[in-house]
Amino acid sequence: MGFLKKIFGQSKPELEINPSNVQRFAIIPPSIPSGEVYFFTSASGVEYEVRFGKIKDTLARVVNFNVLNDEYADDEYAETNKGEIFKVVATVLDILILYMEQHPLVRSYEFNGEFKDDGHEKTTSIRTRFFCRALSRTFPGAKVWIEGNRGKIAFR
Repeated sequence: MGFLKKIFGQSKPELEINPSNVQRFAIIPPSIPSGEVYFFTSASGVEYEVRFGKIKDTLARVVNFNVLNDEYADDEYAETNKGEIFKVVATVLDILILYMEQHPLVRSYEFNGEFKDDGHEKTTSIRTRFFCRALSRTFPGAKVWIEGNRGKIAFR
């Protein structure tokens, strides 16, 4: 029985960020199945990279996703405002599932949501809270929590 099947009773969970069925963008996986860098392009032409980084001396990973387009060269974590937030997050969650299938021993992940220019006085960014909400809905059997501006998810 596979890792995801043990957690969810099925091989892949139904991803539902909002009540409607959210479209995903086509994913370009790494050339090596166990690789750590994935890409996708949104319908508006925004190119994204999703990278999994190792956390020293643990089996945990950091999930980094950012924009690659030249117009956002000054800020790889730029706010694109193309109206594709649900589709982008759903695609990132699909990538997380693909990564989990290739790395069944990794049991926890974390990420930092960048602040908007005016939000530094808050302890947790809107992006972190939004992504944690999506994680909770996608993986109801997992523990999802926030520490400062760092979102975390752990599978039992």
